[in-house]
Amino acid sequence: GTFTIEISKASLSISVAATDYEETYSGNVKYNGSYKIKSVVGLLGSDTVEVIKAQNEAIYKFSLHEQNEYSTSLNQNAGIYDIKLENISFEADNYEINVSYELGTLTINRRSLSKARVEFKQARVEYNGNEQKLYPNVYISLGEETLLQNNVDYELKYGDVINAGNVVVAVNGIGNYKDSIEGSYEISKASIASYIPEIKTIEINVLKYVENKAVLNTIGD
Repeated sequence: GTFTIEISKASLSISVAATDYEETYSGNVKYNGSYKIKSVVGLLGSDTVEVIKAQNEAIYKFSLHEQNEYSTSLNQNAGIYDIKLENISFEADNYEINVSYELGTLTINRRSLSKARVEFKQARVEYNGNEQKLYPNVYISLGEETLLQNNVDYELKYGDVINAGNVVVAVNGIGNYKDSIEGSYEISKASIASYIPEIKTIEINVLKYVENKAVLNTIGD
């Protein structure tokens, strides 16, 4: 008689991860959407990984590192993000495949202000005894981008802003920016004419004064 022998598929375990990616902040970082096979366990004989065929289109989701709040939209701010790979499967003749996923890492580095430009609407002001910080008339630009924002992209730290002299302004990167640059403007000495006190003219009615004095003298006599 005849009999049938069933040869079941062998078990194969595949671990995959999204490819790590690193870029400097630009406001428009785009992940290239790729993955790599980290390990394959269970291939038999002369079989190689070439027998494994990817199925479906991979989905990539992003979350700030260890926050586990994943979205297909990439937050553009500088930071370290976990990349989670989903929706991909594999097939291979003679194998039952179990797929596991490892997180990839996307790093958006803070951009340096080292090549930024510092401009002042006024390069010189005259001493007046008060603080003279030129903000908001300070403009920080980088490349062809729009102007950067104070207290969002950078902070300003001023030197002596009261006395006459050169005022050094430190521009310190914050948020998506790093490093520091300096700019300066001048507080010029005040002209003496600016500080001559106002002289008030006092009118004296001489005739009235003389008449009153005469009356007093008559009484005294």
